[in-house]
Amino acid sequence: MTYDLNGTWQAQNGHNAPLYYDEEATVPWADVLNVDAAVNGHLNAGVPKEKLVVGMPFYGYGWTNCDTENNGEYSTCTGPADVGTWTNATFDYQDLKDNYVNQNGYTRYWNDAAKVPFLFNESDGTFITYDDPESISHKAQYVKENELAGAMFWEASNNRDSELVGAIANVLKGDNLVCKAGAWSSNAVYTKGDRVKVNDVVYEANGGPKVRIQ
Repeated sequence: MTYDLNGTWQAQNGHNAPLYYDEEATVPWADVLNVDAAVNGHLNAGVPKEKLVVGMPFYGYGWTNCDTENNGEYSTCTGPADVGTWTNATFDYQDLKDNYVNQNGYTRYWNDAAKVPFLFNESDGTFITYDDPESISHKAQYVKENELAGAMFWEASNNRDSELVGAIANVLKGDNLVCKAGAWSSNAVYTKGDRVKVNDVVYEANGGPKVRIQ
């Protein structure tokens, strides 16, 4: 669950799911509250990379009356935004795409260190952190390059035209989506974690010779 790393429970705004550490970030613990640090923390603790799935958010958070310096990024705000999709300060990506991105006073900016976008409305100081196809593609590429298990997201109804799912699929599609499993043999003994294929269905051993559908 590599999101909710910053949110409107803080007076200072920050990015919901930065991929990398931004050395310019002034929010607390920015060096560890990012996707890369979370993944490496698990890997360094001994979690196998093939067991790690990176979470990606299909929503954003917003603050109001933020300082205008640096396009509102990492600034102090008076509180959560008084607008939102279903509730104040929380936005579906679909709503942001259709009604906020470079519309109605909101300008899209890009943080190239953290590899995430953000919106800022200078007239009322509203800052919105979110993910879009560009940032999602960077996250999917990170999964691919580090040979992790895959990606998950929260959640599908927040992007009803499937643009973000498409961004993930465009990066991850190919041989890396095919489970590597040998053909099942009645003469073999399988231990927990071993994978075999029977009639194009992949099974994983769940202890001893027994198998279960993956």
